[in-house]
Amino acid sequence: MGDWLKKVARMISQKGGIFMFLRAQLSAQMATIADFLVTILLVRLFDVYYVYATWRGLSMEESG
Repeated sequence: MGDWLKKVARMISQKGGIFMFLRAQLSAQMATIADFLVTILLVRLFDVYYVYATWRGLSMEESG
């Protein structure tokens, strides 16, 4: 059991390990939330046509 725990700890701490994958997933989720937030704000608060609001949210994500 101790060897299994050491193996898992080594896998998590490696540069290309699961921790890096989880960080990438977290950053992708944050970018998605920001994209939807910009889209919703533009459509609901500023009455921008939803197609243009989606395009603007996407272009902000790419530039950031």
